[in-house]
Amino acid sequence: MASQEPEPSRNWPISVLSAKLSNNQNGQIEGTAAAASLSVQVAAATVNKSSLQTLITTVQAAYSTAVEGVQNGQYPVGSKAILNTAIAAASTVVSDTAASQQQIDAAVLELNQAFTAFQGTKLQATPGDVSGNGIINVGDVGIVSSAYGLTSSSPEWSTYSQADVNNDGVINDLDLAFIANLILK
Repeated sequence: MASQEPEPSRNWPISVLSAKLSNNQNGQIEGTAAAASLSVQVAAATVNKSSLQTLITTVQAAYSTAVEGVQNGQYPVGSKAILNTAIAAASTVVSDTAASQQQIDAAVLELNQAFTAFQGTKLQATPGDVSGNGIINVGDVGIVSSAYGLTSSSPEWSTYSQADVNNDGVINDLDLAFIANLILK
């Protein structure tokens, strides 16, 4: 989607065959011309779409890598659809060859607002809340216990990595003790 380039300036001939002119004193002068002409040069307005194109690329990249779910770092289910609607609206404006600079600027503002709102929905888990339910309890201890001994090289790691609450690459006594201390507080 390239930026819309302004049309080059053009010269248009204008022929005046007759004219009525005012002398600003309630008088009027009439005249005719046999062969007079005048050239008028009109420059086209420049529309810069680059900021909108760059923003669309940035937001699409974030959209493509975002994952919906209930885990830490994921986005609530349905949030990507809302962002995709905003991307589509901005893409419509950027591909419109008749779009004005005002429309481009408004699309930048709207897509920025939608992207900021989307980023604000990213789920942030509480350390020790292994289940992701917002509560640290014996259920979290159970998850860590069931994954006890796994390391980051274990085939099941992607399923249980959230049980490594201290992020040392191994699920062990340190993770169990961390959660137990949180429960006892």
